[in-house]
Amino acid sequence: MISVIIPIYNAEPYLSRCIDSVLCSDYTDFELILVDDGSTDGCLRICQAYAERDPRITVLSQKNQGVSAARNRGLELCRGEWVVFVDADDRISPDHLSLVAGTEDADLLLFDFAEDPEELTVGPRSGKVFRYGSLDISGLVERVLTPRQLRKDGQVNFRSSNAKAFKKEIIDRCGLRFDPDISYGEDKLFNLNYIFRIERFAYLPVPVYFYETHPGSLTHTLRPDALNELITLMEKLQTVLEQYSPSTATAQFYNHWVLDHICFALTDLIFSSPLPKTPREQYAICAYLRKKTILYPALKQNLRLGPLERRIFLFFFSLGWYRAVRTLHFTARLRQKLREYGRIAVGNE
Repeated sequence: MISVIIPIYNAEPYLSRCIDSVLCSDYTDFELILVDDGSTDGCLRICQAYAERDPRITVLSQKNQGVSAARNRGLELCRGEWVVFVDADDRISPDHLSLVAGTEDADLLLFDFAEDPEELTVGPRSGKVFRYGSLDISGLVERVLTPRQLRKDGQVNFRSSNAKAFKKEIIDRCGLRFDPDISYGEDKLFNLNYIFRIERFAYLPVPVYFYETHPGSLTHTLRPDALNELITLMEKLQTVLEQYSPSTATAQFYNHWVLDHICFALTDLIFSSPLPKTPREQYAICAYLRKKTILYPALKQNLRLGPLERRIFLFFFSLGWYRAVRTLHFTARLRQKLREYGRIAVGNE
């Protein structure tokens, strides 16, 4: 059996479509756990109506604690051999679960994201499976930090917990959970903790998941405490990597990731945030960020790593020349480039 866990918070316009995409699966041996995380709209009512019609559905309701706590609640009660996570405003393909059930000899299954929802139903679907062993785990870790595809034309989002399948036995044996202290990058942290516990994984180059982009899906970038959460994520990732993969190569990939996310912090959380900030306030936040010791190793490597635009931009930041950083940010061509790095850094987190 497969356990499908959907954390839900104020997703009423999209929820029925999401649930229907699971119920329309051509594989029927699954349980669907709907965890309402204190929604203030009609989500709980919708969930209860579905549960009355289908005995495979379990509805859980809790006070608002965040997506990590909602997923953890589902993990506590699910009974499937595989665990699949779906977000309440997204949808999956009819064959996603059958592809999971039909794949053996793997601890983790990776699938492609769809660029268009029509891709979810286009056939015939490829049955090809690429298998990887313990020697490939380090490469998978690197791809979580600096995205590169396993195969040409792949569309795997290594940082997301979606479009994947996790073994429940490994999750339980290792006591793995999503970190409730962060709401930004919690998928990445969970994925890395899980990857370090596996011996083999498989990649099925089939688009099974469509990530719905709408204004509400990006609110994590607008939270007033997003900058502090980003710093917390850096610290937690560093701890995990130092414990399980303390190699020079991994450290360099981590530094790449940190530099990308400093760009993201400057461009999206400081200079382009809708939260009102004067230039003086922006410079003060830049100074606050620059004082964080977690950034020092990456900034020392800045002039040797990554594209020229990023190196120039972060060189001025490392010197504390915040006026120059702000000026560069608002230079049209450079801003476009830096935002591209930000999108690479953030992905569908």
